[in-house]
Amino acid sequence: MTKSYTHCDRKKSTLALISALTATLVAASTVSAQQARLRVLPEAIAPGQTVSYGVLAATRAAYALWIDVEPQASLLLGESLRIQLSPAAFSHSIGITDGNGVGVGQIAIPNLPSLVGASVFAQGFVLDATSPNGIFRSTDGESLTFHSAKSAHIERFDDPLSEGFSGEFEPTTDGRLIGLLAKKRSVVTVDKSKHARFGQALVGELSPFGAHQQVVLRATDLAAKGDEEIVVALRMRPFGNVSPGLITRMAIDLSHSLVVPDFTLDPFTSLPRFPASGLSPIFSRNITPQTSPRRVYLGPWAIQPSQVTPSGYLPYPPIVQTFRYNGRDSLLIDFRVAPTSTLSGQLGHQVWLPVPSSPLPNARIVTAGFAASTYDPFLAPINVASTTDNTLFEFEVDLVDATSIATSPWRDSGSATPIYQQPILAATIPAGTEIIVELREALDAMGRGAGPWTTNASTLTGMRFFQQRMTLRGRADGARPWLEALVVPID
Repeated sequence: MTKSYTHCDRKKSTLALISALTATLVAASTVSAQQARLRVLPEAIAPGQTVSYGVLAATRAAYALWIDVEPQASLLLGESLRIQLSPAAFSHSIGITDGNGVGVGQIAIPNLPSLVGASVFAQGFVLDATSPNGIFRSTDGESLTFHSAKSAHIERFDDPLSEGFSGEFEPTTDGRLIGLLAKKRSVVTVDKSKHARFGQALVGELSPFGAHQQVVLRATDLAAKGDEEIVVALRMRPFGNVSPGLITRMAIDLSHSLVVPDFTLDPFTSLPRFPASGLSPIFSRNITPQTSPRRVYLGPWAIQPSQVTPSGYLPYPPIVQTFRYNGRDSLLIDFRVAPTSTLSGQLGHQVWLPVPSSPLPNARIVTAGFAASTYDPFLAPINVASTTDNTLFEFEVDLVDATSIATSPWRDSGSATPIYQQPILAATIPAGTEIIVELREALDAMGRGAGPWTTNASTLTGMRFFQQRMTLRGRADGARPWLEALVVPID
């Protein structure tokens, strides 16, 4: 069984590596009858050096070792395929296993500095007429990472659960660290038991004369628990019946906000105790500093009564850009509508009043046009709202939790004064997904004197022990990234 932690020194001889590799494979030969194995040693190396590999299969079996720049996880004629077989893939070598079912060889790495920070992936294919497909068996996949440090810590992920990793991840035993499947939920943003229903439609951003409106939803309104989630759909509760209509140009921006309206009433005055806790009438001040809004939709909105869901909500246009809500701050929804709508009949929102005695604190701000003076927020934006109040819009929001976080046990760098370098990922990262690796250091394996997490290894001070935290961000449609190996170069 391979180890999850290896500390590789560049001074190890090739002969010693081959000897260790052969011994490992021979020891595992009792399980070779129904499976094939591949082992690459070391799994992280400097350009210009030589790496050894070993294939474990049936005795006197022909095999081919393939190398690719892209990994994957799929099936090929019922066998596991762990490389992409991309146009860059090539067969490195072919051979025949010996009487113990072992075949060993070497891979000479070109001395190209441009390789530093990159990874390649390998898999063996063994001719075997006794396999279920009658042709071949595939080995497991192996990765090879290139670095320029004196040594490296290598995390293999053979069995993350038994190896002491904590957090959210699939209990895989196939050499991958992969996050949990995406989870979707829907939430209605108003607690109707606590607020008064307003008996008229509120037009807001749906004004046919043009409008710019911001609405803030607190983390409690979204029933958020601190987990990062992707906002995948927004729906409004219309007041009364919905008639066909068209808004020819509409923009929806999502952003985080530090504004958290507090609707607590003073028991003696029945007025809000924190009237200034709501939105500023200046649109730009409501966005979390040093962040930018995410435009998730821009285009027309054709409205039809048939779009209303069985639960009574009218969907806004589909969200086409990913917005990851952090689960802690408020969610700011910013609507812009051009004064070119053709709405037959009045379309408005069902809203609720949290504070009947005052319009404060602000839960929404809006600037809207009139029949005699239309307003186009796209052509002549005004940064100050003309109307502010604490009405609560009833939305139905769909969110998907596609983020998992896994943390390693404390690891020994093998040096009293290590100089950590940026981690190198041997990973599959589909478009729209992401893996973020953070490190922190400590004085001992118990984590005493632990420093803060950082994505910048150069800020670490050189304590002997370190820990890794991996954030794996998937897509709302279920696509997920995974790690085959994580290499931390150490000088």
